[in-house]
Amino acid sequence: TDTLGSTHATAAASSAGFVYSRRRQFGDSATTQYVLTTATDTALLASYTGKVTQQVAFTSCPFQLRGMNPYFSAGMSIQRGGDQWAVQRGAGWRVEWYDGTQLASVWTRPYTPRPTSFELLEQELVNGFTMVAGDNRCTVPIAEVGEAIGMAETMPALRRIAVAPDGTLFAERFEPRTLTQRVDVIDSAGRYLGTIDGRRAPAGFLSDGRVIYTEENEDTGIVELVVLRVPGVSW
Repeated sequence: TDTLGSTHATAAASSAGFVYSRRRQFGDSATTQYVLTTATDTALLASYTGKVTQQVAFTSCPFQLRGMNPYFSAGMSIQRGGDQWAVQRGAGWRVEWYDGTQLASVWTRPYTPRPTSFELLEQELVNGFTMVAGDNRCTVPIAEVGEAIGMAETMPALRRIAVAPDGTLFAERFEPRTLTQRVDVIDSAGRYLGTIDGRRAPAGFLSDGRVIYTEENEDTGIVELVVLRVPGVSW
């Protein structure tokens, strides 16, 4: 069966058409596809196949899960960049730019894969692994989570991407959530501008150089929207 949406994107639109995602699972692998629909045609834009754990059971909790990607698995995400689509997929530092379904350019940066570990999983699962079903609530020890769901052998380079209205790319590196977050910034011509430390990729963009971030309030635990202004930009 197909399910619209994925952990990275659901749908996006531009003057070039409408993109939606669908996911198909076959055995211990799952394929996510981005499909481009225009006024005259529907065609596959990009796809990525990754491993899944079919059956997940915990000895400490009476819950069973199905079809979960192992932790630190590489994935795929898509963002609109003007009339183009920016697609990030796989474990390397690689962003593909598409005009329609035609590959227009590829941006890459050096990346040395890092092995995963339970220590990194502890840093990723900030508040542990808790499942809730109705009135039932259960927290699974992190070591058991790693054993049951599994982990990829190495960390992927990127977690997600964001594209500003002027085509600037913000590529968020895959760092465990309690470690310093880092974002590589590339201008619309593909030139590396630098790396921002201490922030994730923007959640969105407004006019007049304003950028939207999500931040958790340390006092309340509530996730808030924070708007910052970037001086000297053209949008």
